[in-house]
Amino acid sequence: MTPAEVLPLYPIEQPVRLLAPAKVNLFIDVLDRRPDGYHNLDAVNVSVDLFDEIDLVLNDTGRHTLECDTPGIPLDETNHLIKAANEILKGTRWGVSMRLAKHIPPGAGLGGGTSDAATLIRYLTRVFSISGNTLMARALAVGSDVPYSLIGGPARVRGRGEIVDRIADVHPLRMVVLDPGSSHETGAIYGRMPPSSERPHPPAEAFIQVWKKGDLALLGSLMFNAFQEVVFSRRPRLAELRDLLLRKGCLGATLTGTGSHLVGLLAPESPTPEAWTWNEPEKRPYEVHTLPADFSKWFRRL
Repeated sequence: MTPAEVLPLYPIEQPVRLLAPAKVNLFIDVLDRRPDGYHNLDAVNVSVDLFDEIDLVLNDTGRHTLECDTPGIPLDETNHLIKAANEILKGTRWGVSMRLAKHIPPGAGLGGGTSDAATLIRYLTRVFSISGNTLMARALAVGSDVPYSLIGGPARVRGRGEIVDRIADVHPLRMVVLDPGSSHETGAIYGRMPPSSERPHPPAEAFIQVWKKGDLALLGSLMFNAFQEVVFSRRPRLAELRDLLLRKGCLGATLTGTGSHLVGLLAPESPTPEAWTWNEPEKRPYEVHTLPADFSKWFRRL
């Protein structure tokens, strides 16, 4: 079925709002380097209730435009939203006019840009009835984290990011996110990592099984980030903040992605971070919660 045949079901003049959730790595290992230059990963990801908002209208000009309320966000074809629109709508006469409200900090390791792209892809595939075996490949062409964000929820992610397996029957989690007030380049972190054979590789399977059993104290102790040692050696303040989160009562704490944000696991009965005494110069920590894979409030008409 072509886009032209299904589009009348979705009036192109009617704006919609999409919610793109942040991603948190509870566990991420970096394995061997691939022939294509990327690294194989083994990660356990969750989506959380911190959202970018994308307001958009379909058009028949074939042009994609983007506005954003946050200075410094690229609005050209280097932006993941424009990349996603180009990938899904190439060869058609359809375009999208988008306005992005950023609530997921850029450069934080929270996957905001790739979640934006995945949410747009989810919407466009719904509008145009796009499906099939090529969809994940097209998502991967936009960014390594896009296939995961297209599925969302608790999931194990492997390969470059194209192998995504949902994790069922796990407890919802409370977490705290801490913004250290700065960011760094992911490529610089990869380039300073020791060879895979010289690094520890704890099993992701053990982490998942502990989560399924509901032992949150043990789960916190098993949180793992292969980038953390390199990042902490370059930015000792992040290590201090991780330790501070643990002293505040987090069951575990780690970087998310390559950073620069930190995430801590909260016990169900622990106080909210808003109740903490916080005298540090960094921005105050805030609480987030995991979302299910079937989160249904990501889309509404305006």
